[in-house]
Amino acid sequence: MKLPLSIRPFHPNDRENVLRLFKEVFGSTLTPEWWEWQFIRNPFNRPIIWIAETESNRVVGHYSLIPVPFWRNGQAQKAGFSIHSMVHPDFQRQGILNRLAEAAEKQLAEDGIDTGLTFLNENSYYLYTHKLGWTEMQGTLPVYFSVLDSTDIIKKILKLDTLTKSVSLLLNPLLKGIFSRNKSSQPPGTIRVIDKFDERVDRLWQRIRKSLTYATDRNSKYLN
Repeated sequence: MKLPLSIRPFHPNDRENVLRLFKEVFGSTLTPEWWEWQFIRNPFNRPIIWIAETESNRVVGHYSLIPVPFWRNGQAQKAGFSIHSMVHPDFQRQGILNRLAEAAEKQLAEDGIDTGLTFLNENSYYLYTHKLGWTEMQGTLPVYFSVLDSTDIIKKILKLDTLTKSVSLLLNPLLKGIFSRNKSSQPPGTIRVIDKFDERVDRLWQRIRKSLTYATDRNSKYLN
């Protein structure tokens, strides 16, 4: 049964309800500090967060984008990175996410943001590409990784906890040797911790971005 819902921009008082919904939907915890950093304290645009709420003031849907500086075809722009889209399991398949996305798109137009970005998984791919009209970017994307612990990989294959532990104990030392860093290929110079990026990273970025068609604009303001 579809219940009456209101679609509205977020209010600061919604934070705890959003964090609770995140845990109910994804089973993991999003800290208040992290949420504030991503959205409320974002220096590039006002927050883009839309809420679905029942008549009893229960938050059951959430759609948000993180505003980021963006480099597109040689021009500096703004983009919205879609993240934490969610609808409570009891309210799914009612078109709630579509309504939230439509409201967010109107705000994006008002704010002069015409590019949306996201990374999709198997659960969200169909929704974004068939329902919300997003387009998959074609092309090869290199993936670099290092296996630190094989336990989760083996568990997906064997599906037995006891056997998984035994196999991982044998396999982990081998993987450590395979994925160990080649000390002879260390780059020249020094690596050190810094407190703030300065104009040197801007000069580096200006050289690098000439070869890119699409990229988050990694200038010193963004990195800081």
